[in-house]
Amino acid sequence: MNPFSDIDITEVLYGDDEHFDIIVDSEMVSKSRWSIQYETIVKCKINDKFYRIEFTLGSTEYQDNGVEDIQIFEVEPVEVHVIQYQNVNKIELYIQTRN
Repeated sequence: MNPFSDIDITEVLYGDDEHFDIIVDSEMVSKSRWSIQYETIVKCKINDKFYRIEFTLGSTEYQDNGVEDIQIFEVEPVEVHVIQYQNVNKIELYIQTRN
């Protein structure tokens, strides 16, 4: 069963569809001169599955601002170990200029 048949995808993306919860708000994935690609993660309340919705919006005021190039993938949550680097000391750098 396809939970996305007979629905308005924009209602899902904006959190207005009662059958879906937004798990991860829309995040920008890439940007070009004419369009911006986003993705969001939703959970379907009907089948308890997670989906990534990739979509594109126009990036200028002269373009139709409708949702385009929609792709939907079934996904599952996976715990990922991430290493981040935090500042320990600030290194003062003195640059001498030649006269």
